[in-house]
Amino acid sequence: MILNTRRRRGLPVVRLVSLTTLLLVGIVLFVFGLRQLLSLGHPVTYHLNLVMDNEPNRQVLARRIAAEARKHGLVIELSETTYPSLESLKLVNTPNPIDVALVPEGVGRPEQFPNVRRVAALGIAPLHVLVRSELYESSAQSLAALRGKRINCGPTSSVTRVLARDLLQFSGLRSATVSDAGDYIDEAGSTQDLLARLDSIKSLPANERVQAIAALPDAALFLSTPPSLLARRLVAVAGYRMVSLPFVDAYTLDRLGLHDLQETPDVDVVDRSSIVATTVPSQLYSTDPPVPATQCRTVGTWLLLVAYAPSDPEAAVRLLEVIYDSPLAGVIQPPPLSDHVSRFESHRGTELYLRRRRPLMTPELMSHLGRLLGGLGAFVSGVLALYGFLRILQLRRFESYYGEVRRIIQVSRGLEDDPEAPPSLDARRAYLLDQLDNLKSEAIRDFEEGGLRGEGLLAGVIALVNDTRSSLVMENRISRPSSQDRDSGLSSEQPRT
Repeated sequence: MILNTRRRRGLPVVRLVSLTTLLLVGIVLFVFGLRQLLSLGHPVTYHLNLVMDNEPNRQVLARRIAAEARKHGLVIELSETTYPSLESLKLVNTPNPIDVALVPEGVGRPEQFPNVRRVAALGIAPLHVLVRSELYESSAQSLAALRGKRINCGPTSSVTRVLARDLLQFSGLRSATVSDAGDYIDEAGSTQDLLARLDSIKSLPANERVQAIAALPDAALFLSTPPSLLARRLVAVAGYRMVSLPFVDAYTLDRLGLHDLQETPDVDVVDRSSIVATTVPSQLYSTDPPVPATQCRTVGTWLLLVAYAPSDPEAAVRLLEVIYDSPLAGVIQPPPLSDHVSRFESHRGTELYLRRRRPLMTPELMSHLGRLLGGLGAFVSGVLALYGFLRILQLRRFESYYGEVRRIIQVSRGLEDDPEAPPSLDARRAYLLDQLDNLKSEAIRDFEEGGLRGEGLLAGVIALVNDTRSSLVMENRISRPSSQDRDSGLSSEQPRT
């Protein structure tokens, strides 16, 4: 009775906890489902601000990305002012409305831009070296033929300018310094301005056109994904030719930065570990005359899509969907994200995109999962075996109850001694009947607690106890005759007179 009372008192507490848990789970699922249904009707739109580079090809690419992004719930606002690439990196690095930029890699130290993160690489931008047609033969042998000429190395604060000046320095042409005029005249014009000059030349009269072409630089070096809009104009309007660089392998071999002997962190230097050897297909810009005449070997660097570190990772994921999962991917042909290692750390949106696109079951995961399941299976099997062994030890088999009944029968017949049994016959039998009742109660309790398995086994134990009890009661009746039997027996035994 005490056990049953405790169970009835504990039941409402367990039921209350279960109902409370179910209620909380139901509320959470209801709120989540309602939020999902509402989001279907009102898709989230993300916003990013992209700084425009002053290189024409990168401007066209930025506009294409912005146009495609609107189809993916991403609004990209393009800056009205154009900036050179190093200035773009500084804008992305500092807290301001600018979030994203398209910049060539390879110049500057990563510690200069601690808040810049790589979103994706969009391919290699080769360095185009174009010279006037009359300088082509000599320049193809060595860039030293450009000594004393006017060379456009790109705008200040740009990756193109730093790389072009370093390349010319490697070929033996010193750049101008405060105390030295240098071996060439450096024109720091942007490719956008140079392209505008070429477009204006096409509409000039013949005599003015010749003078305008003569005012152009003798050579122009710039980074651009092929086909370059500026290279196409230089060839078509002014007859420029593209020069192949014979020292590409030697230039890119120094990947440890041993050429940088100046330990001045405020000077922008080329990180040649980010510079790669590449080629421009022959006749890309003209077939008659062929420009380039053959496959043109040159150096190049990766065009990176970088973002401000704290910018929204979901917006970066949408941007990557535009790059890799839209029709624009066939135009850009970006390399897989896992194939490119940049000096900049990956953006959180890039890592999130990779996790979402990662296959559920990879060979490495399957290997780890197999070892995990094998170890877990062995552990569970051991636990179950140990539990079964302990349960077997706790189980009371039928033989134990049979032994107890046999002992009671032997004691009742005087064939076995029981120190606790009373000496008188009536008290001994009452004592044994109580033991049988206790044995039956114990069997029922063991069955309830799991120590006695099987309804048939329980019924057999109870039947054996009941039969034994009936036998003891019958023996008691036989051994104790009634008063009438005793009287009749006495009258029959009276002597006859």
